[in-house]
Amino acid sequence: MIPKLTHPKLTGRFRESILESDLWIAEKKYDGMRVYVCYNGGKVSVVSSRGVDRTSAFSLAYNKDLEGTMFDAELYDPRGFEFLLSEIARTDRGNLELIVFDVPVLCGKDLRREPLSQRRLYLISALAHVKHDRVLLINQRRNKLAFYEEVVAEGGEGIVLKKLSCGYGIDWVKVKKARDTSVVVLGNDPERGERSFRIGVMDGVQARAIGLGHIALPERILEDIRAGETVVDIAAASFDVVGRSFRHPRFVKVREDLSPLDCTLGKVVRDFEL
Repeated sequence: MIPKLTHPKLTGRFRESILESDLWIAEKKYDGMRVYVCYNGGKVSVVSSRGVDRTSAFSLAYNKDLEGTMFDAELYDPRGFEFLLSEIARTDRGNLELIVFDVPVLCGKDLRREPLSQRRLYLISALAHVKHDRVLLINQRRNKLAFYEEVVAEGGEGIVLKKLSCGYGIDWVKVKKARDTSVVVLGNDPERGERSFRIGVMDGVQARAIGLGHIALPERILEDIRAGETVVDIAAASFDVVGRSFRHPRFVKVREDLSPLDCTLGKVVRDFEL
């Protein structure tokens, strides 16, 4: 039986000393869709962090040696995020990869309190039972700054720093080349045009606008926008905490893996701290 997990948040704080510390490692931040792969009840399911069943997007053969196991992974299209959602809808999904970076549960044993260094060994052992040429173990690097520069030079987003001695989801720190965050789409502003939408964050269970924030959304996604429900990533030059406003915000992508409750002012502030 696999326990119900809380989706871990990137709540760690970046410090320059982390880059020089042997107590931390770096993993590439993939621009994909976060999923959990569960071997449970004689079958394998692939479920997004919001609970959407994505099993048909990446089929895996069941292995009884992994019964009661959950992998934390990323569905990824090497051609770019814009291809990912369309690829999921296709019958032939030969371009997708599954990047596996953690194993919070192994054969019914809860590993979330185990240090990352130990979970990594469990993960390597468990993946030996997964027979699929597009299931990949995430690479870990200790030369963190050089790795960040390498990832960015190749067009990647950045890296995630993780402390080896910590449990699952604890002290995970995102370092990206561009500052972005997640916000809730509140509704169209007709005075600015049909593609202009107000954006905001959650205050408890209530969505509230951030300053005078607006973004222009691509025409192709307008019919799928649900005011107060749709979450999108935006990039901006900066965020003014006092005025609670973004400078030059622009749309990046829709986040089907996040709910409005994931979008808080505290998260926005943390995302723009670096």
